Amino acid sequence: GVLAGDMESRASSPQAKGRLARQASWYEQSSDFVNSLANFDVTTDSTATAAATFHRLVLQFCRQNNLVVPLQFSPDHPVEVCGRTLMACLVKHCDLVPTALAAVDADSTRLPASLVEVCRIVYRAKLKMIQDHQGSSRRYEDVCRPLVERCRFLLDEIAPA
Repeated sequence: GVLAGDMESRASSPQAKGRLARQASWYEQSSDFVNSLANFDVTTDSTATAAATFHRLVLQFCRQNNLVVPLQFSPDHPVEVCGRTLMACLVKHCDLVPTALAAVDADSTRLPASLVEVCRIVYRAKLKMIQDHQGSSRRYEDVCRPLVERCRFLLDEIAPA
């Protein structure tokens, strides 16, 4: 009826098309950032990317606030992969991409409270992975795999609320 036609004309207006294009562009940028966080390779990724800058800021913050695990792991170690994947998952599903990108723009290790909490959660998860490994005869890969797989599912298959 009249309402359906009115809604169609609003959806096809130049303002609506522009708004939809901006939303699609933001979603794509947000998705790229989250994927870059999850798949970040500290040995090859450029320091010019937002994910690299965010990774650097988080590492600096964690060092300054004693949120570092007692063991030194290589960047490709399962505990580190687990931490990055969990960080990306939390940033995506807690709607913290704008906050993370604002932190990147500010380029300061003074992170907002929401990102501080994410850092604490990731730190505790990494400690738990180490404790589970030490308390069992399982390899780090076997200890970390379930969390990485769950986070991957949330990152790849589930849209943020």
